Amino acid sequence: MSSSSSILCRGHSFLLTVKQFAPQVGDVDNNLNRADAVLSKANPKNLDLLVLPELAFSGRSCPALRMLQFASAWW
Repeated sequence: MSSSSSILCRGHSFLLTVKQFAPQVGDVDNNLNRADAVLSKANPKNLDLLVLPELAFSGRSCPALRMLQFASAWW
């Protein structure tokens, strides 16, 4: 999913694009390739700032979430 918006800040406008995808935990190469594919399709004249998901490259997951998944397997 992606979304673009024109933002006005202190009298200057810029185009902000947000790209959402689910990074794979520990698959840095694949995650980087996915981000690179997004950039390669973008027209530099139509993109000032690209925002990717938090931890988009490492795909690192939340330790608390892993603990909950482990605990739920026992219930």
